[in-house]
Amino acid sequence: MRFWPRKGDLTDRPPLVTCPICNMTFRSDKAAATAKRGSWIYYFCTEACLRQFEEDPARYAKG
Repeated sequence: MRFWPRKGDLTDRPPLVTCPICNMTFRSDKAAATAKRGSWIYYFCTEACLRQFEEDPARYAKG
C-alpha cells in the first residue's frame, strides 16, 4: 500500500536549506541567523556559524 502526501503537504513546509559553514541541512524557519550578500541569502544553524561566515565571507559565499 502506498501513502501519497495530501495536497499541499509538501508546499506548506518551509524549504530545506544548508548552513554554508557546517553543511547541516534544516528548515529555513529554524535558522538561528541569516545574512544577505548580493542576491544570496545565507541561513545558519547557529550564531557561531554566522560569526565564522562574517570573519571570511569570501571563503563561503557563492557568486
